[in-house]
Amino acid sequence: MIGKGNQLVRRIRILRRDRTERVRQGVFLAEGIHLCQEALASGVELEQVVYSDRLSTTDEGAALLAALQRSGAVLDETSATILDSMQDVRSPQPVLSLVRMGAAAFDDLLNPERETALLVVAHDIQDPGNLGTIIRTADAAGATGLIATGSGVDLHHPRTVRSTMGSLFRLPTLHCPDILDVILRLEQERFWKVAAETGTGPRPEEVDWSRKTALFLGPERGGIPDEARSRMDSSLTIPMATGVDSLSVGAAAAVILFAARRVRNPAE
Repeated sequence: MIGKGNQLVRRIRILRRDRTERVRQGVFLAEGIHLCQEALASGVELEQVVYSDRLSTTDEGAALLAALQRSGAVLDETSATILDSMQDVRSPQPVLSLVRMGAAAFDDLLNPERETALLVVAHDIQDPGNLGTIIRTADAAGATGLIATGSGVDLHHPRTVRSTMGSLFRLPTLHCPDILDVILRLEQERFWKVAAETGTGPRPEEVDWSRKTALFLGPERGGIPDEARSRMDSSLTIPMATGVDSLSVGAAAAVILFAARRVRNPAE
């Protein structure tokens, strides 16, 4: 039973608040039963799992604890009070996992042999909840990967991880600060580059999604930078009612990506 002064407790508190430490250690936090279940099912590496006795008070939690014991994961029990103090959610969870960051490389996402690849390039989406929602949506819509660009983006912020609901464990993701570097690589691999913009342009369902495509999404006000916009092959616009000039980037991602899915999978 670990106590409040334990080194692991201090480490988790640092990982929760410090992006630099998450990157340096190659570890991020996943809070709750569902994320732990998803991590196990996805085969990601669980470095350590901390839980309280509340975990075994439900059938679902007891089943998870048994599965963790069978998996060989390193398990540490603590009190509910100490575990709650390690988290930043209003409803603290009975289990918290330390997950090793995957080693996805640019080439893994580009996957030039897949002529139907669909990448999402999410630029400067600094709100963790929005970024997590986009990752979850991209996974659900059948995208093949996501590249986050911009200096302030954090794929492994605790709120980003929670918002993905486990999609972060399945969808290949990568952070590349410079959007122009990403564009250059996409051009080398002959990706069709499409930017979501306000104003005029084809609707999402009018775009040819059958080829290797990269969808660029930017912040709600401003979109992607002008230098990047000038390198796009096409743009698209979501038609909206009079007086409405924008959607949240998460909502826009859902509209566009599921339109792309319908085009790419007409038999569904």
